[in-house]
Amino acid sequence: MVLMLKLNKIIKVADEDVSSYEKNGYKKFEPKAKAAKTAAQTDPNPLDELKEKTVDELIAYAKEKNIDIGQAKSQDSIMKKITEALKK
Repeated sequence: MVLMLKLNKIIKVADEDVSSYEKNGYKKFEPKAKAAKTAAQTDPNPLDELKEKTVDELIAYAKEKNIDIGQAKSQDSIMKKITEALKK
């Protein structure tokens, strides 16, 4: 079965009848697929997860990802270093 369109009218046509309907002004109709969600919509933001971590957990995360946090000691300063590193 194929969907055919003419003057805003959609009909179902058997495959073998498509050419005759096309001769009569119908065109094959393919509904648009729903847009896929972007990565930002489907994947959680890694920074959101980091906001929940303690200072020790952030330090461990930075070490795991080879992120140099320098002399940062507070949660905010470590988060800033991690954020800068992840943007690169």
